[in-house]
Amino acid sequence: MLAASAEVDAQAIFLMAPALFIPGYKRQRYPSRCAHIEIVHSWSDDVIAPENSIRYARGADCTLHLISGDHPLNASIEVVAELFGSFLQRLES
Repeated sequence: MLAASAEVDAQAIFLMAPALFIPGYKRQRYPSRCAHIEIVHSWSDDVIAPENSIRYARGADCTLHLISGDHPLNASIEVVAELFGSFLQRLES
């Protein structure tokens, strides 16, 4: 999604456990023209380290939500739904 947002005119992006800064991946930079980016990541993600989202959020100065759960975020789906709803409401304002 971040890679696509550098090419298209996306107004907002809501990322869930994004695959950022993965060793061996060709892409290690994630520029975006998008003004509103929010990330949801779990503290216990054993697939993509939450530190990767922290690193991106710090550099992009975007909102980051670190929540309980694992990579698929299935155990925290209610929290994710609430965060997504709030994200959409902020965009309407």
